Amino acid sequence: MVKDVTNSAVPSIDVSDVNIDYTPSILTIAQAEAIAGKMEEMKEHYDGYEVTLETLKEDRDEKAKINKVLIAFDDERKKVKKEFNKPLDKFEKDLKTLLEPLDNIHEDMKKQIQEVDENIKNQRQDVINILVTASANEKEVDPNLIEMNPKWLNAAYFKNNFEETSKLKKEITEAVQNKADELRRRKNIEDAISTQAIAIGTSPTPYLYMIDQDKEISEILQIMTKDVEETKAREEQRLAELKQQAQDYEDRKLAEDFGMNETDLVVPVPYEAESTDEFPAILNLKITLENSQQQSMLKSFLEAYDIEHEALFFGTVKEWNEANNDK
Repeated sequence: MVKDVTNSAVPSIDVSDVNIDYTPSILTIAQAEAIAGKMEEMKEHYDGYEVTLETLKEDRDEKAKINKVLIAFDDERKKVKKEFNKPLDKFEKDLKTLLEPLDNIHEDMKKQIQEVDENIKNQRQDVINILVTASANEKEVDPNLIEMNPKWLNAAYFKNNFEETSKLKKEITEAVQNKADELRRRKNIEDAISTQAIAIGTSPTPYLYMIDQDKEISEILQIMTKDVEETKAREEQRLAELKQQAQDYEDRKLAEDFGMNETDLVVPVPYEAESTDEFPAILNLKITLENSQQQSMLKSFLEAYDIEHEALFFGTVKEWNEANNDK
């Protein structure tokens, strides 16, 4: 059906003429005064009533009597309400049938209006996307990073439904500029973290994630420095342990080469010679050692027994002979 917008004689109903004829029903309680008198008597009878362990059975019987009266009145209320509502139920059904044609027209119009509104919204969104993309490209910002403000779709931001207003352009430009400033600040923070990481010899990756955890740059750099120091300390400790293990291995190997056990090397038992003038104060000894390990072993032995010593020559036997022949 084509809509006739020129026809002024549109059928209508004046809502002020809407009126429903009805006859109010009167509900009364038969013998209400007599029942009220009985209620007063029961009130006086049970006033101050006290339940005890000794009279518990009788107390329950009294409660049952009262409950029986209450149930009887409530059942009567439900029955009357059901009968009373029958005219109302019929009225509501008749009214719904009467208004059904107009209600269907209303729902159809509502659906069509929603479709038109959605179409307007989509076209406005296209206009907004074009403005955002142009402004973002100018600032070298990814348009997908710009957060859309839902109010930009409102009619107040457009002329003739689809033409953008200066207000819309201004707010989009400001949104893009804010994002550009935010990205620049983040880039500066990332560069500072990366520079510090390279300077102290670590990877910046785990610390870059901290930016999204709302941590200040100073806090991130402190955490990075602390982590590196702790890692370095652990590595130095491990290296010292490995060196000690290597030294212990060398000591055991030397002990095996000289036929000594570990106790002989570490905790020697000093020999206490008897004081006598038969031994000279100084002995000149010529000792030939096959390798540097034996030399180190001899040195450890002399020091373990507090024997003062001085090496007069270090070299091979051949070099020793040549040195003495020259004298």
